[in-house]
Amino acid sequence: MLARRCFSSAAASLPPTIRQLLATPPSAPTAAIQINGWVKSIRRQKKVAFAVISDGSSEPGLQAVFTDVTLAKHLTNGASVRLRGTLTDSPGAGQAKELQVAEAEVLGECDPEVRTIFSL
Repeated sequence: MLARRCFSSAAASLPPTIRQLLATPPSAPTAAIQINGWVKSIRRQKKVAFAVISDGSSEPGLQAVFTDVTLAKHLTNGASVRLRGTLTDSPGAGQAKELQVAEAEVLGECDPEVRTIFSL
């Protein structure tokens, strides 16, 4: 009984998965949300940056839009991140929703300069 309470309260505090976010019907902007995942790809432009974030819960990732490009400064492919922002309907083609990022935190770096060679 005690274990059920511990696990149910822990599950209630977990952030939503990307699969859950993508499955929500289109609507007005939501309240601030948090997602955790890994950077699949990142594109930087002068005034905006885009990153595709995946948490393993679904094949397509969630597009994160950084209107403050300094938030995306330390992001690299494969880095583990925690993002906070607002989930909105995407005006662009290719995805139904996107995350307008207000805060970004790198939880685990993935240095592109370091290469590991595995021998079989």
